[in-house]
Amino acid sequence: MDGAQVDAPAPSVVAPAGRPGRDPALTQEAAIALLSTYLEAVNHRDDAALAALLAPDYVHHWPFGHDTVGAAADLANLQRVAEVFPDLTVTADQILAGDDLGVIVWTATGTQARPFLGFPPSAHPASWSGIFVHRLAGGQITETWTQADHLSRLQQQGAIPAPAAPPAS
Repeated sequence: MDGAQVDAPAPSVVAPAGRPGRDPALTQEAAIALLSTYLEAVNHRDDAALAALLAPDYVHHWPFGHDTVGAAADLANLQRVAEVFPDLTVTADQILAGDDLGVIVWTATGTQARPFLGFPPSAHPASWSGIFVHRLAGGQITETWTQADHLSRLQQQGAIPAPAAPPAS
């Protein structure tokens, strides 16, 4: 992939060259700034900033079998997540941007304080990885796909046993 490295202290940021004809007003640098601002707003639970970043017809495809449609619905879902994981922090490991897509590869840390998806609360903090794939247009995020390693999180919390070690030969 033809790409240009964009200087940033952390996380590592790579912005591949975009195809012509895709939202020329949104440069790679502007897309990366938009995604960085999004993550800051998520971590600070800044609903006003999130509402400005998300398009009115925004769609978020969550890994739990449901979508949220509309910025207001997504903000409500993010609020529920914040209630379940009150100490949740999402750190960008890498941000990629090109054409009309932006990607954040992330690591989350948090403690599940309330029941979530049928699993009880846990006193054990966990760290898990994931990815956001964002569609960008008009300086806003119009659509997001999320995937996360919840199996690892649940194993760290003790909700699901970790796999047994293979027998010694």
